Amino acid sequence: LVLAAAAGATSLLAAFVLRDPTPGDGAADATATDGGTGPVGADASVEPERAVSWRAMIRTREFWLLYADFVAVNGVGLMVLEKVVTYGSQLGFTGVQATAAAALIALGQGMGVLFGGAASDKLGPKRTIAGSLFLSGIAVCGIVAAGRFRLGWVFVACAGLVMFFRSPAFGVLPGVVNQRSGQAYASENYGVMLTAKLWGGVFGGTITSLLAARVGW
Repeated sequence: LVLAAAAGATSLLAAFVLRDPTPGDGAADATATDGGTGPVGADASVEPERAVSWRAMIRTREFWLLYADFVAVNGVGLMVLEKVVTYGSQLGFTGVQATAAAALIALGQGMGVLFGGAASDKLGPKRTIAGSLFLSGIAVCGIVAAGRFRLGWVFVACAGLVMFFRSPAFGVLPGVVNQRSGQAYASENYGVMLTAKLWGGVFGGTITSLLAARVGW
């Protein structure tokens, strides 16, 4: 009830405070770029607006590469999110450490989206997604290594890092889909991309539970 009231009050406050940017706020800077491919503004050459439907989008290799990335991102993230407390308890870590890992996961996930958006503007979306996936995998290895050597607080830190480096994809992929396919079908195209969460959930929840039961942690 308290959280619901806080969310409602925040929404009402935002309605009074937030305003659309005006030209004087730098919203129409002619020196801005579109992610490193060229200038955006009055002097930029105008390209025809893309209008790629989801049927055409799924015929491209780039879509399936991004789709596989999204499945991996969701699978790893949900695996850690659902299993980190149980895994920490199985390793003999204290309840405080296991709970701290769960709390740091939430913090890392929120901060990772902000980091990913900023990194994408500087490095480009492809490098950002590839780098975040690689570092997320390294952090998963860190969780396992910390568990083997009984390093409780390293375990906690690595759990947070997994989610921190897993989250940038959620901030970057909508822009990538919009850039590649255009705005005409942007909602349905991203909706198709989001179906990857289903397969990530199957891996992160069902399959990892079966593996833990049959093979062990």
